[in-house]
Amino acid sequence: MTRSLLALAGLLLLPACATLDENQCRRADWHALGQQDGSAGYARERLAEHDEACREYAIRPDAGAYLAGREMGLRQYCQPANAVREGLAGRNYRGVCPAASHAMFGELHRAAYDVHAARSRVDGLHRKSERLERELRDDKTGREQRARIRDELRDTDRQLSRARDELRWKESDLDRVSARWLR
Repeated sequence: MTRSLLALAGLLLLPACATLDENQCRRADWHALGQQDGSAGYARERLAEHDEACREYAIRPDAGAYLAGREMGLRQYCQPANAVREGLAGRNYRGVCPAASHAMFGELHRAAYDVHAARSRVDGLHRKSERLERELRDDKTGREQRARIRDELRDTDRQLSRARDELRWKESDLDRVSARWLR
């Protein structure tokens, strides 16, 4: 593909990055949108992104209504169970919770995110082990290649064992942190 076609394709994708389209900008309930963004854990800068998207249509967000709604949404977002849910899903915490709940949310989220990362590592090593075992069973695999695969499989199995131990430790840490904050 030529550079000019790549540049054109890139320009065509730019509008898809806007947070709101013209109709959404014109009909926006800024309080409700702020509440929605707050409950999704968006940072305050999300308002600037909406402002930029709507500026093209000469529409300015109602910042007061948006920020009041966002604060309501953050009260929903900054709950202990949500910190765990967000972390286990592998979503980043943007540090948006008010000071009163920031430490709790951050600690729970970190512990849950660590479990997510450990599970991902176990899953990846398990898939690698299965792939190596398939290669080992393949009739087309030569003798020298089988020896290399066996060595790699042993190493992968050791890594998998350590990763499972780490996962259990991370799950235990999440239980400990949860017990502290979810009493």
